[in-house]
Amino acid sequence: MTADEYFAITDELPARTQLIDGELVMDSPAFRHDRIIHWLSYLHLSFVESHPHAGEVGANTDTLIDEHSVYKPDLWWVPNERRPDGAESRFTEPPPLVVEVRSPSTWRYDIGTKLRHYEAAGVTEVWMIDTAADVVLVYRRSKAGGPGV
Repeated sequence: MTADEYFAITDELPARTQLIDGELVMDSPAFRHDRIIHWLSYLHLSFVESHPHAGEVGANTDTLIDEHSVYKPDLWWVPNERRPDGAESRFTEPPPLVVEVRSPSTWRYDIGTKLRHYEAAGVTEVWMIDTAADVVLVYRRSKAGGPGV
C-alpha cells in the first residue's frame, strides 16, 4: 500500500494503525505504555505552557516518512517555526523529536525499521522507551543533516 492509499482510508482504520513499508500494522499497547505516554505528555505540555516559545508537543499524529511508510510517533515535539496550524492533521515531514514506547506488537518495528527510517528522514532525536528493560535509548544526530549516533 502507498501513503496516498493509506491517507485515503485513514477514517476507516483503527486509531493506532500505521503504514510500515507498505503494510498496515495495528498496535495494541499495554496499560503501562499509555501511562508512560500520558506522563511524558504532561511533563512536556507543562514545560511548553510555561515557556511559550518552546514549540509544541503532541501524540499519535500521522507522519509521512516515504511513499510506503506513515508512522504515528507515540509522542512528538516541534519548534515554534514548525508548529502545526489548527487545520493540519498530519506531518508531511517528521518532527525533529519523536518518542516510541515499547508495545509487544510493534517494538520490533520501532527499534528496527522505524528507527532506520526516522534517521533517513532526518529526525534529529529519537527516544525509544523500552518498558521491558526499564531503559530509555536516545538516538541523536551529531549535527543537523548528519548521520545518527
